[in-house]
Amino acid sequence: MAGLALAFGIFFAISCTSTENIVQTPHEHSSEPTYDEQLRNINEQISISPDNQRLYVEKAQLLSGYAASFGSPGQRLNLYKNLRDLSTGNHGNQPEITSIKKNAWNKEQSNGVRLLQEDSDISHEQAQIIIAHFDNAITLIPDSLQTYNLKATTLYRIGNLHAAIETLETAKTFKTGSTSNLDEKIAYLHLESGNIQEALSLYNQLSEAYPDDENYLNGLINALILNEQHEEAISILKELSEQYPARFFYQEALATETFFLVRKKSEELLQSNPDELNVEEKLNMITTYLSDSHSIFDALSSDAPIHEESTLRIAAFYKNSASLLSSLADELEIEAEIKEELEEMYLTFTEKSLPSWERLAEINPNNLDYLVNLKEVYQALGMNEEADAIERSINF
Repeated sequence: MAGLALAFGIFFAISCTSTENIVQTPHEHSSEPTYDEQLRNINEQISISPDNQRLYVEKAQLLSGYAASFGSPGQRLNLYKNLRDLSTGNHGNQPEITSIKKNAWNKEQSNGVRLLQEDSDISHEQAQIIIAHFDNAITLIPDSLQTYNLKATTLYRIGNLHAAIETLETAKTFKTGSTSNLDEKIAYLHLESGNIQEALSLYNQLSEAYPDDENYLNGLINALILNEQHEEAISILKELSEQYPARFFYQEALATETFFLVRKKSEELLQSNPDELNVEEKLNMITTYLSDSHSIFDALSSDAPIHEESTLRIAAFYKNSASLLSSLADELEIEAEIKEELEEMYLTFTEKSLPSWERLAEINPNNLDYLVNLKEVYQALGMNEEADAIERSINF
């Protein structure tokens, strides 16, 4: 799910509730009575014989046929409002009227789904047509949660996340019992649209109500990470890594998130007044976190399937961690012994990054970023001939 853009709005604003004077009909110049004329006639008959149940069925059939005569789904909305009102009135419990309404609903929803499935990259104009179909279906059967989900999906596909959220919030008003499935989608949309606090609140509620549901926990982790609550995210990831040791992505996420926490703590340390902090204690915490991540990545290198994305994550972790260690060693006023420990760890991490950068350069030799990083690692390790060879290949 991605993208923000259009503001929420009413797409087909037909305010009139009468079936008259909606649009010019295909029968306007025909010798046959127009749909408007037929409706006037049936309404006159109903006013004369209000207890004649057959007349209501005929009106329902007429409304459905009138709606079907329009090629644009947006032009049918007012007729469907009339059909819905007819089906919910005193005479609407007739099976024939219910069947007519359901058939119309099925056609609108099916057409919307068909168009939605035709192309994964729909234009705004196409989306408007699809949404019109779903709006028609919702008008006919307002408590159809499936239709609200489909409309929200369409809005999501064109980046209108706010409208998608509004649609699902409306769906919740018709839901009896748990709304967790809708809440999860709403939380995800909030996360995508940058409303992190709203997403975090919903994911917290869902995780507390359904602690065994991994989807809710994963959503909560993402929200915590985006809200820079790294320690809370790490705590959950540790539990999941222990609970599911074969799910390497949890361990990988734990090691990666630990790095972000280390980076945040390192920046705080470098920007603070050393006199106000226990620098040695802070450094010990940072190096402990890095050692923990190193242990995870070391195990993953031998146990987990290695592909380009994972290799890049490992390479970046070691190189970026080494850079942090170098900054801490150079910029902090610390004892020589502690400085030496940081420098040794820097060298270890730089060496650990080398096989991954070399592997990446083999996988994708035309990737300039891989080559530049590999050259920098060679230079940091004093492997000047190898660094020069990379430089020549880049220039060539």
